[in-house]
Amino acid sequence: MRGVLLTAGLAGIYAEDYVIDHSDPDYDYGDEPSHFDYCPVMFNFYLQNKDNTDFDLDNVRRDICSCESDAEYKYSSEYAELCGNGLRSTSYCPPGGCKSQFDLSGIDGYGCWCNFGAQLTSGHGSPVNIFDDICKSFQLCLRCVKFDAATDNYSCDPLTYTYSSLNSPSFETDCSAANSDDCGTHLCSCNVNFIQRLFSLLWSTNPDHTYDDSYLHSNGFSQYDNCALPPQNNSGEMDCCGYYPDRYPYNANNNSGKACCNQHFPYSTLSQECCTDGSVVELGGCL
Repeated sequence: MRGVLLTAGLAGIYAEDYVIDHSDPDYDYGDEPSHFDYCPVMFNFYLQNKDNTDFDLDNVRRDICSCESDAEYKYSSEYAELCGNGLRSTSYCPPGGCKSQFDLSGIDGYGCWCNFGAQLTSGHGSPVNIFDDICKSFQLCLRCVKFDAATDNYSCDPLTYTYSSLNSPSFETDCSAANSDDCGTHLCSCNVNFIQRLFSLLWSTNPDHTYDDSYLHSNGFSQYDNCALPPQNNSGEMDCCGYYPDRYPYNANNNSGKACCNQHFPYSTLSQECCTDGSVVELGGCL
């Protein structure tokens, strides 16, 4: 008989060889107790006591799921239920799971373009500073998300649609791989880029990038008085140009002075031209 003491919360057990039917009969336990494969024993203890309210099994769960044993119990449905569907995560995350939310209170209702909630995608006038300018790019990106969805006959509401993002250890986000549809991919791109641009301001040494809370609507800043509305005669056909997340709407009216080269590169018809190779150059510069 070999003994092993398992300390996991309040649990302590003294086990014999092959206490579990699932354990590998060819496993080499060696001559010393330190070579004993205690993983199947812990799993057996869990099965016998998982409904016993007198034990705190959190530590047992942790040890079982991190065990490097290759015994057959790891192929059982009980093990898959314990370690393969999030029970370990539930043990260490608060009720509802591990979730994080960016705090946007400093720019929620700010300047001419930083509008969220029911006012998302709204905004007009000249941005008051770099924060407002980032919000403008974000709002215009979302407007194109809605425009492209309507043009291609699918539904996509930035206020209600939930997208996915695939993040790597290098903090790179892949929106295309994480979403199976254009709506999720485009929304992910707009939203992630918005946060990335705000985050980059942490390293800025430009004095014009200093945050100023006087532009908060709650502090008295008035969009009505300070953010010019588009002119009444600003009519024309809307279109979008660019690659996400740098895809923005423009007036496609030929008299607006704006156009889109090869569907992806905006340019001014007053000073630039679109060449057959898809490049944008100064007027007269195409070969």
